[in-house]
Amino acid sequence: MLPIKIGSLFLAHPKLDDPNFRRTVILIFTYEPDKGAQGFILSRPLKKKLADVSPDFVGTPLADTPVFFGGPVDPESFFLLGMESKDGELLFHFFHNPNEAVSATNAGIRVMAFLGCSAWIQGQLEIECSNHDWIQSPIPITNAIEADFTEFWGRIVSRMSPQWKLIADAPDDSSLN
Repeated sequence: MLPIKIGSLFLAHPKLDDPNFRRTVILIFTYEPDKGAQGFILSRPLKKKLADVSPDFVGTPLADTPVFFGGPVDPESFFLLGMESKDGELLFHFFHNPNEAVSATNAGIRVMAFLGCSAWIQGQLEIECSNHDWIQSPIPITNAIEADFTEFWGRIVSRMSPQWKLIADAPDDSSLN
């Protein structure tokens, strides 16, 4: 297993059938071995835009920004995450008000919106990885900042190997094969 670090992408293993995480891609945004990890699901867009979730974004450049299901922890909480690649490193920014997020967008920072997040207590993510519930992606997130997150899990898994491509292309319901 690669070391867990901020900016790592974790892919739900196909055998992981928890409906919250089935075929998901999670971006780890905080990690401390003695405290645990937090992340956002990047592959679950909701059918909502920022302007639908908060009137503060109506008429702003972020009004049409898609909102994602970030995870089952605190699902009513709204999070704004900015990502930018600088000197080959991924930098994260958390915004607490709409004006900060709009200013960041104007400065070229990609802003994403999430309802809820994903979290693991100390050692939990490591145990889940050793149980093969998660696959750490060899594809760096810096390659995904401009990505369209529709079908993101399948696209990343397909790039891992021909065998993984077969798994990624298989329908969720095996009776449809």
